[in-house]
Amino acid sequence: MSYGYTFRADDDMIIGLVCGGYAQGVVRAVGNHARVRVADGFARIIGRVAMDACVIALDQTDASAGDEVVFFGDPADHEPSLAEWTDETGLTPAEIVSLVGARAQRRDLR
Repeated sequence: MSYGYTFRADDDMIIGLVCGGYAQGVVRAVGNHARVRVADGFARIIGRVAMDACVIALDQTDASAGDEVVFFGDPADHEPSLAEWTDETGLTPAEIVSLVGARAQRRDLR
């Protein structure tokens, strides 16, 4: 998937193309490591993160086209934690959050 073929599926699988890449602050180092929240569960980012998109493995979800994807948020709300990204990248939480650029959509749903 994506640049350099860092992921190759062993068998057929269901994948999703997500709008959100390193231009929006999705750190490239999370490819093949971090997971996102989609539909009723979690999906792992597979392959390299591209400029405006990334690919996720949907085999373990009931996701449909158009479902919202949460890259990181509040673990109490069953969202991936920022700590997962810091563990995978070696960056601090402040560094990761500051990488989220002007092209990213930010919302407070509370």
